Amino acid sequence: MLLKYLFISAFAIILPPPDLLIWLGVTMFIDLLTGIAKAIKKNVPRTSTGYRRTVAKFIQYGGAIAIGIVLANIADYKKEGEINKMIYTYFSNSMLLFIIYIEITSILENLIEVSPDSDFTRKFLKPVHRVFSFDFKQFFITEEKPKS
Repeated sequence: MLLKYLFISAFAIILPPPDLLIWLGVTMFIDLLTGIAKAIKKNVPRTSTGYRRTVAKFIQYGGAIAIGIVLANIADYKKEGEINKMIYTYFSNSMLLFIIYIEITSILENLIEVSPDSDFTRKFLKPVHRVFSFDFKQFFITEEKPKS
């Protein structure tokens, strides 16, 4: 009886939407690749320390996601009402979106450092990065193309 209850309850938990989890994995992987490209461009040796930071980031993000899952499931288990369940679900999803936002900002920073003087960087990456980092006072300032 107990085994049946545990089996049923294991599949009745509230999880974040799979598409958000997939996007988180994709952005983390792209951030890793752009970080490696930045290190190559700057002639910084790639050591296990940099890769460990990615693993630590993955563990931290996983912990934050687990807290969101636990809170949403506590609200569901205690039957505290649909409002509390909805609040915890929105909290969990918002946290995932914020982590994805952090990763996209990091990707933009890495790409800007890989090729800081290209037209693509000046006309697209830097303005998008300014929007993502809420740097609106610099948004309308155009940079002069460096003279070669």
